[in-house]
Amino acid sequence: CLLCVLVAFSVKEVDDDTSIARSDTYMDPSVMGDAPADEVVSSFIKGVKTAVGYYYKNRSKEASGLMVLNDKDPKAILKLSFNEKQAPFKPFQFKSYAGPMFENLRRLTGLSRDNYLRSLAGLSAQAEFHQKKRGWFYFTHDGCMLVKSQTRTQIKRFREVLPSYYDYVKDHPGTLLEPILGVYRLDYRGKKSLYICVCKNLFYTTLPLHSRFSLKGVRSGRRASRKERELYQGVLKDDDFKERVLYLGGKKTVFLKQLERDSKFLAKQKIISYQLLVGIHESIHAVGMMRTEEEKQLELQHAIQEDEIFKHLELSQIKSIHPDGKEAQEIYFIGLTGVFQTYNTRRRAQQLISGVFRAKDDLSVVDAEYYQKRLMQFMKDHIQ
Repeated sequence: CLLCVLVAFSVKEVDDDTSIARSDTYMDPSVMGDAPADEVVSSFIKGVKTAVGYYYKNRSKEASGLMVLNDKDPKAILKLSFNEKQAPFKPFQFKSYAGPMFENLRRLTGLSRDNYLRSLAGLSAQAEFHQKKRGWFYFTHDGCMLVKSQTRTQIKRFREVLPSYYDYVKDHPGTLLEPILGVYRLDYRGKKSLYICVCKNLFYTTLPLHSRFSLKGVRSGRRASRKERELYQGVLKDDDFKERVLYLGGKKTVFLKQLERDSKFLAKQKIISYQLLVGIHESIHAVGMMRTEEEKQLELQHAIQEDEIFKHLELSQIKSIHPDGKEAQEIYFIGLTGVFQTYNTRRRAQQLISGVFRAKDDLSVVDAEYYQKRLMQFMKDHIQ
């Protein structure tokens, strides 16, 4: 059974975290001294399985397929300690933030408890770490989810907006917002705390993606460097997207309304620096070989199959409809990611300094309301 059995380890559920380390740095596994990547992943999986098992045993009351929440759940923290016998490698401490709320968020996303754990723990919890500018991320073995490091400040801020995020996702099942599936903290004695977030992989598909874009609506000066393309699996940026058009046909109006609704929600929470991820599968794309009509039809049938786990997110997978009437020459995978950064004093200062040399439309960091309007206009200019 994927659900772990609670044994004689230390466990404590509290309402808030008063012991969060003050260091605000991203953590690379190598910073943890003699804790290699596989040790970090194994400890993380052990903590998640135990936390999920705890709530499975102790929070059985449900209504309409969701756990019944109480007023303490948004700030609740489940604290776990694993000694030398219980830990996969060496003793560690683990914290699960707002467990019942994230259990419900996973259910709202169509992800069962068993599938969540199976995806995280598959293939003996092996993971290939990728670096980002500060920190790291890795994909689960099946590509279903993304596990990434965050800062203490980002986690703290997200926990503050979590109740609003939860209500919004619950009330808007067609949202383009990246599903956040769990937030955790891992500690080894004498080492800095490691903050970890689990999200749905917005590019989760068996289809090959021929182009990937991360869009903020910046008018000029935002182009992916060679190093960034290597770090982020070839993801391009706004300048690289200028000549592109998304052919949404009849879904254009519905898509733009949902994007505006989602981005206004983020602006209300003072969140900036989020990106609209766009992955493009080209159905007519062939490399070094000609395909038969039967092979093309088979690919098209495969392309329009609903994602079994996230099948209700209708706007996340869209078939292109070109002006010539041809359908499904491209398949788009679209979603909003990066909802952990707020427009704070530090970001205001950054905007003021950068604004001396560049126009406001060319800045990545602007106030939340302007950021939202700029992204909307950018997408309206690139959708037919």
